[in-house]
Amino acid sequence: MNIKFEIDDNNLVYEVLDGLFLSLLKNHLKLDQEILDESDISFMHIDDIMQLQANISAYKHLIRYYSNPSEVDDDTSGT
Repeated sequence: MNIKFEIDDNNLVYEVLDGLFLSLLKNHLKLDQEILDESDISFMHIDDIMQLQANISAYKHLIRYYSNPSEVDDDTSGT
């Protein structure tokens, strides 16, 4: 399958790229939160847990920064 299209407006390209970036951030946020929410994280080193917490904080910050206020999910607006 081959799909081709031309875009005369660069803003549309940037909106698509921003949407993909936000999707990636939200996916990583969800995955890292699932790791920390598991009942048994005793196998993880404390430094790894702290890094996951820092990553989650950074994901939330970037999602708020790159999203319109109406696009930010309730679960990411906490901190």
